[in-house]
Amino acid sequence: MYKTRLTLYWQLLLIACPALAVLLLFLISTYCFFIPTVGKSFYSQKREMVKHLTQVMISSMESRNREVIEGRITLEEAQDRAKRRLRGLRYGSNSKDYYWIIDSNGKMIVHPYRTDLEGKELRDFADVTGYKLFAEMITLSEEKGGGYVEYYWQWMDDPSRTEKKISYVMAYKPWGWIIGTGVYVDDIERSLADLDRKVALTGVVISVLAGGLAFLLAWKAYSSARSSIRATEMLRQSEENVRVTLSSIGDAVIATDIDGRVTRINPAAETLTGWDAKEALGKHLPEVFHIVNAKTRQRCENPAEIVLRTNAKVGLANHTMLLSREGNEYQIADSGAPIRNNFGETIGVVLVFRNITEAYRLQEELRDSEERFRAIFDHANDAIMVLQGDTFVECNEMTLSMFGCSREQFVGSTPHRFSPPVQRDGKSSKDKAKMMIAQALQGKLHAFDWTHIRQDGSPFEVEVSLSSIVLHGEPHIVAMVRDVTERNMLEERLRQSEKMDAIGQLAGGVAHDFNNMLGGIMGAGEMLQAKLKDDPPAQKYIRLLLETAERAGELTGKLLAFSRKGLQANMPLDLHAAILDAVALLSSSVDKKVEIETRLNSPHSYIVGDPPQIQNIFLNLGINSAHAMPDGGKLEFTTRLRTITEADSSYSPELVPGSYIEAEVVDTGCGIAPSDLPHIFEPFFTTKTAGKGTGLGLAAVYGTVQRHHGYISVSSENRQGTTFIIGLPLYGGSAEKSVPSLHIRGEGRILLVDDEPVIRSTIAALLENLGYEMETAKDGREAMEILFRENGRMDLVILDMQMPNMNGRECFAAIRENWPEMKIIISSGYAENTEIDLLKLQGQCEFLRKPYRGADLSSLVAKVMKQL
Repeated sequence: MYKTRLTLYWQLLLIACPALAVLLLFLISTYCFFIPTVGKSFYSQKREMVKHLTQVMISSMESRNREVIEGRITLEEAQDRAKRRLRGLRYGSNSKDYYWIIDSNGKMIVHPYRTDLEGKELRDFADVTGYKLFAEMITLSEEKGGGYVEYYWQWMDDPSRTEKKISYVMAYKPWGWIIGTGVYVDDIERSLADLDRKVALTGVVISVLAGGLAFLLAWKAYSSARSSIRATEMLRQSEENVRVTLSSIGDAVIATDIDGRVTRINPAAETLTGWDAKEALGKHLPEVFHIVNAKTRQRCENPAEIVLRTNAKVGLANHTMLLSREGNEYQIADSGAPIRNNFGETIGVVLVFRNITEAYRLQEELRDSEERFRAIFDHANDAIMVLQGDTFVECNEMTLSMFGCSREQFVGSTPHRFSPPVQRDGKSSKDKAKMMIAQALQGKLHAFDWTHIRQDGSPFEVEVSLSSIVLHGEPHIVAMVRDVTERNMLEERLRQSEKMDAIGQLAGGVAHDFNNMLGGIMGAGEMLQAKLKDDPPAQKYIRLLLETAERAGELTGKLLAFSRKGLQANMPLDLHAAILDAVALLSSSVDKKVEIETRLNSPHSYIVGDPPQIQNIFLNLGINSAHAMPDGGKLEFTTRLRTITEADSSYSPELVPGSYIEAEVVDTGCGIAPSDLPHIFEPFFTTKTAGKGTGLGLAAVYGTVQRHHGYISVSSENRQGTTFIIGLPLYGGSAEKSVPSLHIRGEGRILLVDDEPVIRSTIAALLENLGYEMETAKDGREAMEILFRENGRMDLVILDMQMPNMNGRECFAAIRENWPEMKIIISSGYAENTEIDLLKLQGQCEFLRKPYRGADLSSLVAKVMKQL
């Protein structure tokens, strides 16, 4: 019994031991090796999958950001598109896995399921175990750029339900986002738990039914094989998801291994490179990805080598061109980045690039256009400036030259910064500038005058034209500014010259008529003087009458000097002598409290001119200066040489370049008011009280200077004195002696031609008293009738120049044509020297200036008729 039992026990032991051994081996291999290995494999696959999916989304956002940088979309549009895309993406076996976005402060930006969390700050958010998962995500992103996070997630619709998740987060720093995705660990744990239950059940069955060991072992092999197939399928599915993702995106992607050999190439990359994936796999990257510099055509460095060498992301250089296998050329842009395993080791390189050929062409054309515009902008002759609101935001080089400042000083300033407080029309510069800018923004094109101030404080006049444009979606103003200071000055001088010429014509006409009347008065006075020579009281009044007429003649001489119509004796004279003569007269006539000094420093002082007129220049200026110093002061006369160049003469077309003697008359008097300064050379303009001046002194000075082909300028300030500068052309020669007039009687036939009856009657009577036979004519036509009637039997013709019907010039020409030897005296107070000189060249011609005394007339008549 005992032996049987022992045998039975032995048999049972023999049966149980193998079964127990098999069970033990099964349990050891299952719980110590198989289940942990499968679990680890599942975890690794899940972790790698979520990391890869997060990286794919980061690459997608980089593509959007490049569109923002290139200006094709705005940052808001790019972020909105990224949000919409992430919100709708699902994956996993039940499509329950998703993406979310938080910012670096922990605020939830996108969460497809927990929309209640969007917009909330979640840095302190914790799962059911107290783990602050979002704080950990932020820390990983800031310190490592990303990483894995495991936590328990609470369902929104069932708060009591929490499940463990594994997620991978990565920072996208350009936008300040942290993107993450994850999977639920319950799938892995359920599979492992199910496997565990099955193994336990198998162990019980093996323990009870040793005979089922083979079946259980077969079932184990089957289950193990099935699990392996499932893991392989999941891996294949993950790979397929990556392939579909890469095939769907528009960017080209090429991946390499650590040796730089192609391991993956998506359809977009196949199209651009011309390489089929089957041919490209295993080849070194430069064989497939052949890039050169578009400018130099030199081959670019292999980007995979750069990434592997630096172990960092790199961007392709500008002007990078891809040469395809078929010879096509594409301008490309994007970046390369290292591929790292779970341990952070670099195991390859991924290149993401895209075709930007058309955008590159447009960008180059835009750059060329901008360069051409900048060249035109900076080399424009006018100042060009751009305003936004009332602030300068851009300007060209002419602007900086015109305002005398740097770009930093000008850009950012306002129009009234470089303007006086008030414009010439009395309006505030600041208010007027705002008004003009507002009108320009309304589309009103207009130009207007403006006064600006340079950086050094000097004012200048400009003409401004404003127009409205739109830059970067904002309204701006373009201002075209032209410096018109010189133009305005020339226009003002032209207006002043025209005004002075018009006044001169008027003054000359008045002087002509007045001279005729004075001639009659003086002629009649001399006749009365001859007839009443035995009446002393009458002689006294007659002398007073003649002296008054002569003084009136001097007045008309000033008018004629101003109008440039008076006759002058052109002879070489010493300007220093004329100044000293004037100073001698002034010293004996002006107040002794006025100190007169001379510094005649010019080494040459001879000019060509009329001595009395030249002397009167300095007498008039000296008298005016003395009147301006009633309490005494200093009057100074100085001279110096000056050379007038073409540039100087351009301000006055009548000013001939050459050597001039410049005389300066300076006083320390009360000065001239700014409002009076433009009018001082106008005839009859005076600031003196009635009876104290005629207003012809400075007008005569101006006319004399102009007639002597010189220039005059004046500068003065109230209570600061006045300075006159007179320039006259130099002459190198000696002075000539003039022949004094003689009084003499004579005989012969004389024809007197004058349109004034008073002149005809008085002069005819005067000459008849001297023994001459007289004929008179009121104009040239009547004179010619008389000459033809008398067949030219006249010894002398006295001919006025200004007459109706036929004037003196025309009559002179007719006489010379018919009687070339006829003796002629021209009598005028209005003709110019050049005109008289031309007539003298035609022979037998002398000149007598009106008004004249009878002695002057008789002396000249006797000279012409060879009786002197």
